[in-house]
Amino acid sequence: MKRVSLWKVFILAVLAVSLSALSCSKEKTENKGMPPGHEKMVEEYQKSIKESRKTVVARVNGADITMYDLSGRMRQILPQYIQGGRQMTPEIEQRARQDALDALIFRELAVQEALRRKMKAPQEKVDAALQQLKAKMGSEKEYRAYLKREDLTEAWLRNQIEKDQLFNMIVGAEILAKIKVDEKQIRDIYAKEKKEFVMPEVFEVVDVVFPKGRDDEAAMKKAKEVLPLVRKNSNDVSKLPKDKTFMVREGFVEKQEYPALFAALTKMKQGEVSDVIREEDGLHIVRMKKKEPARPMTFEEAGSVIGRQMQASLAEQRKEEWEKELKKNAKIEIVPAGVAQQLSGETSKGR
Repeated sequence: MKRVSLWKVFILAVLAVSLSALSCSKEKTENKGMPPGHEKMVEEYQKSIKESRKTVVARVNGADITMYDLSGRMRQILPQYIQGGRQMTPEIEQRARQDALDALIFRELAVQEALRRKMKAPQEKVDAALQQLKAKMGSEKEYRAYLKREDLTEAWLRNQIEKDQLFNMIVGAEILAKIKVDEKQIRDIYAKEKKEFVMPEVFEVVDVVFPKGRDDEAAMKKAKEVLPLVRKNSNDVSKLPKDKTFMVREGFVEKQEYPALFAALTKMKQGEVSDVIREEDGLHIVRMKKKEPARPMTFEEAGSVIGRQMQASLAEQRKEEWEKELKKNAKIEIVPAGVAQQLSGETSKGR
């Protein structure tokens, strides 16, 4: 949780986001307790993964972008298109697909340029990223199961991580290092629109979070077991036993970000603990620390927001300029869906 102004805050890191398919969900592959036909479903899934890797959707200077790459990127960005309860439509899906493909093409062009300049990803960063991925899996056994399920090798993973590192490096050199925000402009905007910069009403809380998972019933059962423990210890969350099924964090709750939590907190007093509350990201038990009413932002607070907005705008302009430069002499081929499927079949026959 973090404090966010009413102004939309643009995040520059989006330009340097990892576009690989390493964000696949962690799923145990043991058959214990699985429904009939589970093995068949896993087999079909693995078959579809293999086919998606053979299905080429675009080529950039001879380098293939596959359906596997495209599907992974679409999974990352689709939530942005259906925020606020919007329903998925064929038009939205098509727009997301095009944006995902454009991002993958840009990434490939950028990585190729980094390699042309003989940039090298620091191996310690590659190792650290790989270790983080393993940690997310939970154990070495689950990590190996993930590789098997996704038909991956560790060498392939390292290659993708290296590409992500190269992408970040070249973006830093060609975009972030070449833009500069004018502080006078920041002061002028603040002076002109000062009334628009307001810190919204927020509640500072200690939050016990039970992340959204596949087994909602088990999460609710656990939350209802934890709530009496909190109250038994005079609402002192720090006395809870360590448990991997939940996490404890401190921060601020705003209405826009957590409407259900916010509504509950408006009726609570300092030091009180809520019941179990459901939000989009999971279940919460919050302890009210203090309430902060809405107030005008200071120049330092507003300046930070304005600066990020200006920086993001300048970065997008520079990105468009650089992308045109990269595409000028590049050979980019978009493979139509029908042709892509045909190529996949021919590749299968060839093997």
